[in-house]
Amino acid sequence: MLVTYLHCFHQRTKCCLSLLSLSSIIISYTNYKVTNFIILISLVEVHVFFKLIQNSFKGVYFHINQ
Repeated sequence: MLVTYLHCFHQRTKCCLSLLSLSSIIISYTNYKVTNFIILISLVEVHVFFKLIQNSFKGVYFHINQ
């Protein structure tokens, strides 16, 4: 029972490792483009986030002045 389990675990580990190496190769291959894309998205998100903060502050300020 234990031997079967260990064998299965070993196979699974090998499978996981090969998947990891494959994914790391794919990631390093697409990393440059993905990084540029992520940076672009982050800039857009930060811009939108600041707009939201600005608008919420304007709303609070408006309510205080009423």
